[in-house]
Amino acid sequence: MNLDTLIANLDLPEEADRMYAAEDLGYANDPAGIVPLCNRLKIEPSRAVKEAILAALERIQHPQVLVAVTELLQSDDVFICNQAILLLAGRGAAALPHVETILREGNDRVRKLAVDVLCRIQVPGIEELYRVALRDSNPNIVITAVEGIGANKAKMLKAELENIFNQSPEPMLLTAVLETLSVVGDENSLDLILGRFPELPVVPGMLQYSVIKTVGCLGGSRHAPRIIRLLEEGNARLAQPVVDALINLRTRVPSFQWPQNLLDTILGLLDRNIAEVLRYQILVLLWHGQPGDELEARLEVEVQRLKNPELIEALEEKRSKLAAL
Repeated sequence: MNLDTLIANLDLPEEADRMYAAEDLGYANDPAGIVPLCNRLKIEPSRAVKEAILAALERIQHPQVLVAVTELLQSDDVFICNQAILLLAGRGAAALPHVETILREGNDRVRKLAVDVLCRIQVPGIEELYRVALRDSNPNIVITAVEGIGANKAKMLKAELENIFNQSPEPMLLTAVLETLSVVGDENSLDLILGRFPELPVVPGMLQYSVIKTVGCLGGSRHAPRIIRLLEEGNARLAQPVVDALINLRTRVPSFQWPQNLLDTILGLLDRNIAEVLRYQILVLLWHGQPGDELEARLEVEVQRLKNPELIEALEEKRSKLAAL
């Protein structure tokens, strides 16, 4: 069957005929089929035929496909947009010039989709496009770029993230930057964060958790007192994130030694009416310190207070692993 007939068959009334026509155009791998496939996609009511058309576009190995698929990002059909994102991302570096054009010239909605494409591509030299996205006027687009940097562990963009953190007043953007810096940052990043938020008890609620988490991910021994102080002040709401952060810190810095007053604070949590899971995590945290006889005796008593058999079993497994180190 020749190309013109396949193109004409895209408009046949039977769904199966349109699907077969799309599949055959994909296998034909002829760029002349790109525009008819995209035109049909815009009006096609059948999900199955849409899938066949998109699969056909993916099979056609011609640069014009990228131009046509980029235009599909303008569609109001969420399915088409999502599939166009995946198709463009699948072309890797070849898609980047098209992504850059959208980032510089597209409307807010399409720029956001372009960043979604960018976040799915990992090739050398992609940093400059992230920088374009990080300078976008729309905070939601910047947040998407920040999250993509974290997902791809793009450490070379650490300085740009730190700059945003220093300058932005947007709580949601700051939260996204904190989450990403916890992956790509270092102790210098944490010092910058704590410099902006020197008094953790008064940090806005939605940021407080992220700052505490970042201490656990990036901090050293000198940072631990900053978050343990939150427990000393009796802030029960923050007990869980602080303990999570301390477990992370202790795991990364096994040589960390508890000052006695900080150890007393942690032990004091066990005397409160706290959630079973938090009690379990406190025991995990304290056993990470390879406790002496007196502390170990206290922890053995606390194990008996656990009621959840699964938590007891998990704790015994962790203790065995620590003992083997």
